[in-house]
Amino acid sequence: MSSKKLFMNDNPLLNTFNTYASVLSIISRDNTNISPWLYNNFIQIRYVHDWNTYFFDNHHHIFNNCPWINHHVIPGTIIKNKWTSLHEFIIDAINESRYVYLYVDRYYIPASKAYQKNHNWHEIFIFGYDLEKSTFHVADNIQEGKYIHTECTFSELDEGYNALNSDNEFFQNVHLLSIKEEHEYKFNLQQIALTLENYVYSKPTIDMSFKEESTFGIGALNLTIEAAINYDQCSFRFDKRAFHLFWEHKKMMILRLEYMYQSSLIPNGLELINNYKELESSYLMLRNLVIKYNITNKNTLRQQIIEIFKSNINKEKEVIYNILCEIQ
Repeated sequence: MSSKKLFMNDNPLLNTFNTYASVLSIISRDNTNISPWLYNNFIQIRYVHDWNTYFFDNHHHIFNNCPWINHHVIPGTIIKNKWTSLHEFIIDAINESRYVYLYVDRYYIPASKAYQKNHNWHEIFIFGYDLEKSTFHVADNIQEGKYIHTECTFSELDEGYNALNSDNEFFQNVHLLSIKEEHEYKFNLQQIALTLENYVYSKPTIDMSFKEESTFGIGALNLTIEAAINYDQCSFRFDKRAFHLFWEHKKMMILRLEYMYQSSLIPNGLELINNYKELESSYLMLRNLVIKYNITNKNTLRQQIIEIFKSNINKEKEVIYNILCEIQ
C-alpha cells in the first residue's frame, strides 16, 4: 500500500484546540448521531492558572470519555526500542486504521509560523501517509490558531518529535485513536441542568486526577476582566483563543437549546434560543475586537471590550437562570 488516508471531517463543530477538532473530525460520520453526547458536554469552562488557559471542562479526558473512540497510550520508549523510526510506527498504526496524536517541536513543521524560527512544542494529529512523497497528512491549529489539514515529510515529523528534550512522559507518549461502534447514546437533561448550574455559580469540578489550580464557569470569565482592568499597558494582551472558546460555547448552547426545544423539554425555548443567538453574535464581535486590540494596543478598544464582556456575562447569567427554571 503506497498511501492511506483515514476519514476526517473538514469542518468540525469545535476547533479552539486540536483535541476538540480532531475528535469531532473523526466521529462526525453521516451515520453517527453524536448530538446527544455533544449536548451533554461542552458546557462548563475551566481556567487553569498555571497554564493561563481556558478549556471546556474535562479537556484532558476527551479521548477516554468519547463513546466512539478507542484510546491507547504508547510510551515513547517502546516505540524507540521496537521501531527504527517514529514514522515507521505511524505508518503501521495508520495501516491498522488508527489515528496518531503526539507532541512535536513546530520548529521542524513547515506550515507553522515557528518553522526554522523558534522552538514551540505542540500537539499534532496524523491521519494519513503517502509513501511516494514520503509525507504525512496532519492536522493542527497551526495557521494563526486556525485548525487546518496540511502535510509534512516523514523526516520533519521524526525531527520534531525527537527534538522534545524532556523526561516528562506526557510529551513523549504517543496516542492511538480508532473508531468503535456505539449504537446508542442518550441525551441527559439532569446532567445538563447540573452542569449549567455549576457554570453559572462557578462551582468546581471534583477531579482527583487533576492537580493544577483551576477556576470554573462565570468566575473563570471574570478573571479575564480583572486582568484587563489591572493591566500593564506595555505587555497586556487578551488571549484570542479564550474568546474563540467563549464564542464556540455560545454556538453549542444554541444547538443544545434548539434540540431541547424540538424535544419539548423547554416550552419557552424560542425566546431562550434568540437570547443566545444575540450572545453568540456579540461574542463573535468581541473575539474580533480582541484580535484588533492585540494589534493596536488602544486603550479605548480595551475599555470597549471590558464593557461588552461584562454586559454579555450578566445577560448570560439571566438567560441560564431562565433555562434552569424551564427545565425544573
